[in-house]
Amino acid sequence: MYDKGAGMSQQLERIGQRLGNYQLVRLLGEGGFAEVYLGEHLHLKTQAAVKLLHTRLSHDDIEGFRREAQVIAQLIHPHIVRVLDFGVEGNAPYLVMDFAPYGTLRNRHPKGARVPLYYVTAYVRQVADALYYAHSQRLIHRDIKPENMLVGRNSEILLSDFGIALASQSSSYQNTRDVAGTIAYMAPEQIQAHPRPASDQYALGIVVYEWLTGNRPFQGTYTEIAVKHTMVPPPPLREQLLDISQSVEDVVMRALQKDPRQRFEDVHTFAIALEQASFNPNYRVAPGPGILSNWGSTPAQPQPPAGNQYGIQPPLQQPNGQPFQPYSQYNTQVIPPANSAPPVVSGPQPLSTHSRIMPSGQPPLQAPRRISRRALLAGGAIAAVAGGAAWLAATHGLPGSSNSPQRSGTPTTSFNPGGSNASTPGSTSTATSSGTGSALVTYQGHSDYIWAVDWSPDGTNIVTCSSDGTAQVWNASTGEKLLSTRSHISPATSDDWAKAVRWSPNSKQILTGFQDGTAEIFDTVSRQKIASLSYDMPWTIEAVVWSPDGKYVVTGNFDNLAMVYSVATGKLLYTYTGHSDSINALAWSHDGMRIVSGSSDGTAQVWRFSDGKTQLIYKAHKSDVRSVSWSPDDSAIVSGGWDGIANIWDSVTGNTHLTYTKHTGGMVNATAWSRQGKYIASGGNDVNTHMWEAQSGNLIRTFYTYPIYGVAWSPDGSRIVTAGYNKLGQVWNAK
Repeated sequence: MYDKGAGMSQQLERIGQRLGNYQLVRLLGEGGFAEVYLGEHLHLKTQAAVKLLHTRLSHDDIEGFRREAQVIAQLIHPHIVRVLDFGVEGNAPYLVMDFAPYGTLRNRHPKGARVPLYYVTAYVRQVADALYYAHSQRLIHRDIKPENMLVGRNSEILLSDFGIALASQSSSYQNTRDVAGTIAYMAPEQIQAHPRPASDQYALGIVVYEWLTGNRPFQGTYTEIAVKHTMVPPPPLREQLLDISQSVEDVVMRALQKDPRQRFEDVHTFAIALEQASFNPNYRVAPGPGILSNWGSTPAQPQPPAGNQYGIQPPLQQPNGQPFQPYSQYNTQVIPPANSAPPVVSGPQPLSTHSRIMPSGQPPLQAPRRISRRALLAGGAIAAVAGGAAWLAATHGLPGSSNSPQRSGTPTTSFNPGGSNASTPGSTSTATSSGTGSALVTYQGHSDYIWAVDWSPDGTNIVTCSSDGTAQVWNASTGEKLLSTRSHISPATSDDWAKAVRWSPNSKQILTGFQDGTAEIFDTVSRQKIASLSYDMPWTIEAVVWSPDGKYVVTGNFDNLAMVYSVATGKLLYTYTGHSDSINALAWSHDGMRIVSGSSDGTAQVWRFSDGKTQLIYKAHKSDVRSVSWSPDDSAIVSGGWDGIANIWDSVTGNTHLTYTKHTGGMVNATAWSRQGKYIASGGNDVNTHMWEAQSGNLIRTFYTYPIYGVAWSPDGSRIVTAGYNKLGQVWNAK
């Protein structure tokens, strides 16, 4: 049994010791199974994490563990911590792994903290991707929990401790007290010593439950929790989280079924289902085969899987009986079993009929897209609304043309709350809208989702930025690509997302924010990077904005901070710290005096540029604020949020003038006020973009698109550009 009192003195003694080629520098952390030290290679002077396991292995165990450690070391995947070396010191095995400098998701979200669904889906995609790959290698993790999810150098999530999972199965390691911290995530069949890939799905479901509610479903002693996992249904999510949709709860509860056969067919399908349910609350989860109507019923006892005590399983099979086919889009090394041909690497299999997520009354979805390596902060709620224009036409009555009368661009931005045109907050006036048949220009230069779009002030060009890692400039009239740029950090990251982009006031530079935590100013004339703005922690840049005179820029990041920089020197002038969650949107008033920031903390905040002093906190949104835009005279601001509404409010008093509620997709991701002041464009997850009157809220026109993440007006107000899920930039007639 491990003596923690004696362990403390041993930890101090180990500092400076050598394990293999590594010298232990300092203690990084300790858990029930191991101590983790920062190690430095004696010759290369590189850093690594050295995990010294508490277990003691017999001679026979050491050789078996060595063989299994060799298997783990060959797990090569962008979301799995790479094992670099293995050894045994005094019968205690140790692993040398890549060092993840930014801690764990437990550090980022302490016990009791609720995590927004937006982040949960992004985390789950990455962890599920790693597990799906590991399962394809016939390896079960067995210890899924936030403590084993590390934050990498580029903010990606890395799954760790496959080696700990193996060590815990050693016949020489039977300390129940030390594994009590893990029992909270353990599947019923694993408690009964029959783990299988679905056990990892169950554990990930428990993690999702804890992230969303702030509590694990089962509390008590080790024995009490074990009994509850086996016999007691988890409390419904909606009892603790009133604003969660029934579809999300259904997905989580299915992953937590007692019988592993009643869960999703694999962890990848679970991740896609959670993402789709997050996207649209009207999606429903079809029940799995033999689903129990009474959660308290005793499930059929699972049979012990063939294999050995270290979790190496025979080849898995899909529900259709065909051999399990791993997938990857990363050229991930796939390790074939001995004496067999290499397995086929393919795309993910279509969801089976019993696990498919379908909008009510709609045909089944097509196979989901592959999970991306850089899913962290992806904007999690992305549904596979595939099917193209025919599907849109069938489900939305896509018209072929528009007969709307031409509208003038007369500036109208002042509001009279007591006048006849004032709308009551929470409602909008009724008007007949008309749709448009086709875009004037369609730009197809990106290979992944487009997160932001902006129109150059001179009206000639458009810039878009994407998950493919690039910001691309194209001609607004012809769609011709003019240039493409990506992050210039060294070492370069080939798939680093470009999340935010804005034109400079002189239409010559673009400011792009990247997921690697840098923002770069690129000159479109000389085609050279002219400035790089970075923070000491690589938190994703979610929003960027220029000052009207072009002398300053602001970046907003995942670490809740807005950073104000001088363009001439590239120096950080000050940091705005008023938000308690990530900053998703920024806009600078036209007079240059104020900045408004929208955040996942549910607020939009107006603050003074000169000294960063907060002047107004707007709290009318019930969820993340995703977009903000000033009226031309700076008297009002429009903000869109994940509560499904767009609000127009006074920029000085914070009084809500109008609440626009005609988006039906649950999220408004983008809003933009026309420079003439009369109209607002907004887009969201209801697969269309609206053009509506700022004064009355009357819907003027609908542009049928895919889910929209970015929208911008042409300077003359005659056109609107949209971009989003379908990887296209599309220009529409707004006359």
